[in-house]
Amino acid sequence: MTDPLQHLSAMRVFVTAAKLSSYSKAADALAITQSAVSQQVRTLEQVLGVRLFIRVGRTMQLTEAGESLFQYVEKGLGLIREGINRVQQEELAGELKVTLSPAFASHWLMPKLWLFTEAYPEIRIHMIPTLDLLDLKRDEADVAIRYGKGNYPGLVNEFLAASEGIVVASPSVAKNINKPEDLLNYLLIESTPLFSEGWKSWFETAGVTVDYSKLQIIRVKGVGIAIHTVLTGKGIALMSNIVAKQLIKQQELVQLFNYTVEYAGVWLLYDESSPRYKRVQKFTSWLKQVMAFERD
Repeated sequence: MTDPLQHLSAMRVFVTAAKLSSYSKAADALAITQSAVSQQVRTLEQVLGVRLFIRVGRTMQLTEAGESLFQYVEKGLGLIREGINRVQQEELAGELKVTLSPAFASHWLMPKLWLFTEAYPEIRIHMIPTLDLLDLKRDEADVAIRYGKGNYPGLVNEFLAASEGIVVASPSVAKNINKPEDLLNYLLIESTPLFSEGWKSWFETAGVTVDYSKLQIIRVKGVGIAIHTVLTGKGIALMSNIVAKQLIKQQELVQLFNYTVEYAGVWLLYDESSPRYKRVQKFTSWLKQVMAFERD
């Protein structure tokens, strides 16, 4: 005798048809043909050796045997569904390691991260602020947020946002700046990675002729040092508008003029074969929504 449990798909069709009292409506609900519904029900009837439905007018009504079977199968499928949901939730729960630059972590992500933890309390974020490129293939991190061109081989490279290089100063310094030429009297800082030629490009955009051999320019890797120097009133920086945005909003920094230069874009990197892929996907989806909201 055939084991009825080998026909779980037929039982799912049976329960759907029973709930809707219609083979055609069940077919629509399950995205299959009406003949497929009929065939599945007929197979189940043959395996069990009983009639499950009778036609009453334009509807399909359960027989006494069908009513009895329906009560048990509906509960059984519900338990299966509950078990699957529980397993999926357990896979989602756990740690997610996110690596990004210290400045991006403190000035952009941290002020917003509570929104993610509120939506997904089962995911514990382990943030790794560093300028080093950690190896995602060796589980040093699960997700990386990086400035660049998106040319990281062996990983999924998802573009998050375009970025521009803007000039910022502390409020105490900004009040003494009236025209682009006034910047020539200060220590100038540019944070990498810049795709343009940094201050040279900015002054050209601003229409200022400069003898670059006489400029005091310091290039720093990452934005953190540049921000610290500017906040102390010791210099003026050319940096990413994304990181500077929050500090400008808090009136800790002031953007000088509206001239911009090309800056590296923001990219999200991950390994799609990661055992924590579901957590990665939830974080990726949330991050994209936040970035899109900020652009709007």
